[in-house]
Amino acid sequence: MSWTFYNSTGSALTSLGRVAVSDLANGTDGQLITWGTDAVVTTVAVGTSGHVLTSGGAGAVPSFAAPIGQVKAWCQMAADGSKTSTGTSNNVSGTAKNSTGRYTVTLTTAFANTTYSAVANATTGLGYRGHTESLATGTYDITTHNASGSLTDSINMSIAAGDQ
Repeated sequence: MSWTFYNSTGSALTSLGRVAVSDLANGTDGQLITWGTDAVVTTVAVGTSGHVLTSGGAGAVPSFAAPIGQVKAWCQMAADGSKTSTGTSNNVSGTAKNSTGRYTVTLTTAFANTTYSAVANATTGLGYRGHTESLATGTYDITTHNASGSLTDSINMSIAAGDQ
């Protein structure tokens, strides 16, 4: 069985050693060429901004999907509860000091539910530690403790991961 391949203008390709990009048919920005489950050339539908290409394994056409399990928010706060200019932040619209050693992080885009994970640390002194608590979809609280376990003000950093 012999095959004849055609370029985007309908002319037969005489050499298959190299196919110029200009010989490909026009498509849609973001489309990818692949082979379908029937081994026929096809394209992968364009994904949504921020989606990643996900493999379904052998025999399945890849697809774009929202990434899971990635960090969706982070920030660094000064001991007074303000975001510091030293550390960058993402998806954090505000921070506040509620009382000694107690802070609230407010998210720009809320999480879909309260089953996300948030982690904090305190960086002021040896033995200091940070904890996250009171997870709400749009905020979470941080407490910072000194080496003896007492609430204390501290520079802290936090990250949060989950579905939005």
